Amino acid sequence: MSVLRSVAVLLLAGLALASATRSIYPAKVRRHWAGFNPMIVGGNDIDIKEAPYQLSLQLYTSHICGASIISKTFVLTAGHCAAAGITPKNGAVRAGSTNHDEGGVLYNLKRVTNNPKYEASTVDFDVAVLEIDGEFQLGETQAIVALPAAGDAEPAGSFLTVSGWGNTYEGGYSGALNLRAVRLVGLTSSACRLVYGKGLTERMLCAGRSGADSCQGDSGGPLVHRDAAGDTQLVGVVSWGYGCARKGVPGIYSRVSNPDLRAFIQSVSGV
Repeated sequence: MSVLRSVAVLLLAGLALASATRSIYPAKVRRHWAGFNPMIVGGNDIDIKEAPYQLSLQLYTSHICGASIISKTFVLTAGHCAAAGITPKNGAVRAGSTNHDEGGVLYNLKRVTNNPKYEASTVDFDVAVLEIDGEFQLGETQAIVALPAAGDAEPAGSFLTVSGWGNTYEGGYSGALNLRAVRLVGLTSSACRLVYGKGLTERMLCAGRSGADSCQGDSGGPLVHRDAAGDTQLVGVVSWGYGCARKGVPGIYSRVSNPDLRAFIQSVSGV
């Protein structure tokens, strides 16, 4: 616990500093991407077996966002990813591969359901549920990630892991095609509001750490918490942020346990 608290204290100090200069930051940046070679900021390459719930959401066979397996037939991603034009005719998800460009299994989509309350200008209610055509071939490279119950406490002070194929630095477009992951620290909503003010809603949570963040290309992907027993739970969906890995500026994730978001997910997927 002392380690967790010391990391959180250092991060909160950075947040307080950033609050004095937050007006210099540009408008919120969604973290989807449609170019080549995207990755995560900080962290390390991982094998898909370390995050078998991770998916690459594809638009016309190109990676655009991350996503997560939440049942044999359903996927959770960001609302702004679905709003980018994903349909059953042009979209698919690649599962079971460390590389978003090849390998594993490519599943066509049967249905795309964006949250009807999703608001592009505020990036609020930023979740969408996709149904695949068929069922995932569950095993060591394709696995369902558990969801929290509605109303579960925010994971403030906990170590969390975000994974994806997003950029390795703000504005960057180079790097390998392999999946990466990085460890972050969950923040309280009050601490996050020092940076984001009223832009942070009840449907959002913050996580960050010096030199580590999600970035463009990671949108829709998983932010997970692993307990001492090794059980993994999907607590957030990569959503938006001011740049990537800026000092004292955490990333924002859709909070899966929020009652509004959880009710929507359950109504579409039954999960």
